[in-house]
Amino acid sequence: MTSWSGDRIRQISIGDRSIGDHTSPLIIAETASNHVGCPETALKMIDASVYAEADAVGFQLFSADSFIASSHPRFELSKQVEIAPDDWQQVFKHARERGILLIADALDDLSIDLSVSLGADALKVHTTDMANPYHLSKAAATGKAIFLATSTLTLGEVEYAVRLIEARGNNDIVLMHGYNDYPTPLEEQNLLVLPALRRVFQLPVAFLDHTLDLFSIPSMAVALGASVIEKHITLDRAGGGHGGGDTRLLDMIFRGEQEDPLNHMADSIDGA
Repeated sequence: MTSWSGDRIRQISIGDRSIGDHTSPLIIAETASNHVGCPETALKMIDASVYAEADAVGFQLFSADSFIASSHPRFELSKQVEIAPDDWQQVFKHARERGILLIADALDDLSIDLSVSLGADALKVHTTDMANPYHLSKAAATGKAIFLATSTLTLGEVEYAVRLIEARGNNDIVLMHGYNDYPTPLEEQNLLVLPALRRVFQLPVAFLDHTLDLFSIPSMAVALGASVIEKHITLDRAGGGHGGGDTRLLDMIFRGEQEDPLNHMADSIDGA
């Protein structure tokens, strides 16, 4: 197989955006469950992401009763941050009205079905489901582009997931690399995984940026071939959340802004 620098990777489309070589990086504002179960907060997070000129917003969707055993220590927390299907309908509608792509991190079968019915632009599969053939097959069968989180996995484990999805007739795959720590120390990034994944699988790669860095690390990721940058966001750094402590969006890196647009947007919302 030839080197990364001379290869063309597979080009995929999500909505009206192309992901691959010679395209601007797709910027994802990842909310996880930092809305803490409040649909109104989820709507505000969409508004903040649009204000910051992110290309897409990501949400975790799950049914606690389906996703986690009632005896698990985190069951009650999951119930608290869960958003009901009827409320998700309003969230998805708001994203469409604001013109921002929505990537659904659907954590169980019911949520995959819900995400598709509400018009998600793409699906994300967690590292913990990369060896789950049923979940992978169900996601692949939707025909939606699939973002695969590869953290902690071997190349063989990544290949298993990729080949299974391709065997189901879905070739729209993005491989996501990032160290799962909030915030991640700069020395723990291992950014050379990005060109390695590109070279081995000939697929677009994404960097899950969990650092507090706003310029150096994501810029290096793009230089090493990342076609997508994902950054966790919240409207309230002091108020906690369910998706980690890294909260800054990367819009200013690629568009030259100096001010943190999410802080500005949050202040505007609070003062409205």
